[in-house]
Amino acid sequence: IDAGTGLVQLGEAASVTGNEAEGDGGGVFLDTVIELRGSARIDGDTAGGNGGGIYVDHAGVVTMTDGASITGNDAAVGGGLYLRGIASIAGTATVTANTAPDGAGVWFDRGVLDGEYCGSSIRDNFGADCNLSE
Repeated sequence: IDAGTGLVQLGEAASVTGNEAEGDGGGVFLDTVIELRGSARIDGDTAGGNGGGIYVDHAGVVTMTDGASITGNDAAVGGGLYLRGIASIAGTATVTANTAPDGAGVWFDRGVLDGEYCGSSIRDNFGADCNLSE
């Protein structure tokens, strides 16, 4: 999904699954707003560049609540989430089982995470759960 300038909402049982991108954003490339709630999931996506599950550019905002998940994604950097914008992970939402040499769960590239940092919500990824850019 290339979110463009609109609002993307994924709710109960909605998924973005099994997509590939040569560059950034295997599942979603975002410079706007995406809301994941209920059992919505971003899983099994691959990026040759950054953000296997979701690539969040400068103005982008990701909100995850109520059991939403980013899981099983793969990228060169930021397997689950590559963050240059803002993300909020609340309640039972998780970022797990993603793969990347750097930031398997989340790679922070000048991004801001509101709520849970690394620990209970961002966990069990293949590589470091969270990395900050230098």
